Amino acid sequence: MSTGCENFLEIYPETSLSSETFFKTEADFEQAVNAAYAPLRNIVNDRAWLLSEMRSDNTYFARNPAFGATEQSEDLADFALPEADGVTSNTHVLNQYRLDYQIIARTNQVLTTIDEVEFDADSKNNLKGQAYFLRAFAYFELVRYFGKAPLHLEPVTGRAEATLPLASEEELYAQIIQDAQQAIQLLPPKSEQELGRVTSGAAKTLLANVHIVRKNWSEAETLLKEVVESNEYQLMPNYNDAFSTSTGNKNNSESVFEVQFMEGPAGMN
Repeated sequence: MSTGCENFLEIYPETSLSSETFFKTEADFEQAVNAAYAPLRNIVNDRAWLLSEMRSDNTYFARNPAFGATEQSEDLADFALPEADGVTSNTHVLNQYRLDYQIIARTNQVLTTIDEVEFDADSKNNLKGQAYFLRAFAYFELVRYFGKAPLHLEPVTGRAEATLPLASEEELYAQIIQDAQQAIQLLPPKSEQELGRVTSGAAKTLLANVHIVRKNWSEAETLLKEVVESNEYQLMPNYNDAFSTSTGNKNNSESVFEVQFMEGPAGMN
């Protein structure tokens, strides 16, 4: 005698974490959102100055032939040229691309599963707002650096789903604006938020920056006036303090959003 079935049996591992078994509690989603912040450290410390300042008129690269390893930094501008069918071998470009999509992948996982789990509504809105902000931030970087990029809004579970076509600049900006607006509505102000996490003021500033890049001056002005008039921020009396090496200045009264680092041997320096 024999029996048969039409469907495959899927058994998720019970001794290790997976996306199918992890997202069960508020603490799980807080950990997931924390992980979405993590790539920002490498972005601002290792990538941003290379892909923006090094390619601007603010810097001049003087090649020292004694240090051949600097070639990847010197040739950053090459990725903007239509050579090799849009493919570049520059590691700085590759790493920037990967870091932004790490943020996008992690926030997509949060945003597509968080409403299925019951916990405090204010906490849930806060976490969702942070995820929307971070996804908008990552796509804002991608559209400014590359113009077009795949628009992923759902977790990628297989190779076929990973190969989305390039979205246009307008499509990317539409999603960035939508995510930033969602973040503004969901996030608390700086005075009510845990230090280091994004706030409604940070989301308004991000959206205002989007409008500035797109030369929508009146929209940017409206948002930035709201930030200034919120009384959540103020200039420090001593201008030099903005550049102090003291950790006492961390997340100060002028700070709209800072990427968090830790001194010493513990954690990410």
